[in-house]
Amino acid sequence: QIENKIISPSRGTIYDSKGEILAQSVKVDTISINPGKIKNAQNKKVSDDIVAKGLSEIFNVTYEKLLEDLKSNKSVIVIERKVEKDKVDKLKDWMTEQKITAGINIDDDAKRYYPYDTLASNLIGFCGTDNIGQNGLEQRWNSVLTGTIGKIVTVTDVQAISDENEQYIATENGSNIYLTIDASIQAIAEKYLDQAMVEKPTASAGNVIIMNPQTGDILAMASNPYYNLNQPSNYTNLGYTEEDWNAIEKTDRSNILQDVWKNRAVSGTYEPGSTFKLLVAAIGLEEGIVQTDTENDFLCTGPYLVAEENGEPRYISCWRKIPHGYNSLRGALEGSCNPAFMQLGQRIGPQILYKYFEAFGLFES
Repeated sequence: QIENKIISPSRGTIYDSKGEILAQSVKVDTISINPGKIKNAQNKKVSDDIVAKGLSEIFNVTYEKLLEDLKSNKSVIVIERKVEKDKVDKLKDWMTEQKITAGINIDDDAKRYYPYDTLASNLIGFCGTDNIGQNGLEQRWNSVLTGTIGKIVTVTDVQAISDENEQYIATENGSNIYLTIDASIQAIAEKYLDQAMVEKPTASAGNVIIMNPQTGDILAMASNPYYNLNQPSNYTNLGYTEEDWNAIEKTDRSNILQDVWKNRAVSGTYEPGSTFKLLVAAIGLEEGIVQTDTENDFLCTGPYLVAEENGEPRYISCWRKIPHGYNSLRGALEGSCNPAFMQLGQRIGPQILYKYFEAFGLFES
């Protein structure tokens, strides 16, 4: 028969713009056992009690549960995934003491590790136990980071028949990703966002984006609340006790985690009023409808009549309680004056506005 042995590729590393590692894969192991096949050097079966006691002292599994599994009809039991070297060494020492030679499997695996724990957590995202991206950039660029699995195909009976029949298909490791994010600037953004959240205790969330205005590169994208990327589902990191967390319905627990994992800078919605003024200004300048420094070009008296609805006048007010008065385009931009840009939009007219909105890509899905 044909036997395929899968060779897992190494997942790509995520770097910041200066080459600082933000996410990387480290080698770990998965420990599993074959009940009924755990034997010592004399080819004698090792008692279930010895196995359950020894493994429960090393790994995160109870003696009672493991003993129950050992006495079941299961052919394979996964003891623990993503096991680091210290535990593997303890297991090997214990196996040597007990002279166990078969039935306990130590298989190569990989674990995603985030050196800075919480830094840019909502942006980077994390991987599941299968090393597939579950959130953020890890999910968005999963196909690039993952790579392609390899395998060794062998013709076998009880043992491999011949090396001549063996076929090796090489793995293709995942590609690395370099972000425009600067880890130092990201840390500063998160520090002052945390400070702002303390100063405004009624705020439930917040975000900060820092951009290089010359290139458009995003230097920092901070979101609060954040979480520990190495323990994304750990409720204690979110301020819950075990009792409080277990008292919450399962669906509600999922919603809480999804809300914490959210990158509000890209998933949240807001009315882009002030940012839209830049487009209106650009259109007016391009069409020659307005000049930068024409004095008294616009008048702000506070509320501005924009239309009538059912015979009733509809006003939109300036954000400023004290009106800006007369202003040039430059002054209107500096003061982010609402009436000035309503007036400019009316001068430009809907047909030209919509032509440029389409050119700016606003109607693309």
